[in-house]
Amino acid sequence: MSDERLRVKLVTYGYEEKTVLTWEREDLLARYADVMTARARPKVGLVAAGPEVKKMRLELERQKLEFEMRPAEADRIERERQAELEKQKLEFEAQKAQSERIERERHAEIEKEKAKKQDVLER
Repeated sequence: MSDERLRVKLVTYGYEEKTVLTWEREDLLARYADVMTARARPKVGLVAAGPEVKKMRLELERQKLEFEMRPAEADRIERERQAELEKQKLEFEAQKAQSERIERERHAEIEKEKAKKQDVLER
């Protein structure tokens, strides 16, 4: 569990937000373990969240959205990469076809010249 989530949980169990914000991870874990072993229940009703807790919640939501967007972004990048590869493949095939056509035309021209020379020699 993240430090922010531990802080939010501890505040819901009645700890002062200002105090919880000063604790290091070890303190957070120890206090949360105390709450769990005591089988404490969260405060009834809504807990007023101070600006720091609100800020933490917004940050957690941002991170959650960012995490959810990663696969979509990776898919988009992969589709773009595949489209670029397909484009390059088509360009290569077009160049190859053009080269083959030029080669055939050149070969036909050479054969034509040979036939002309042969015809001149036979006369």
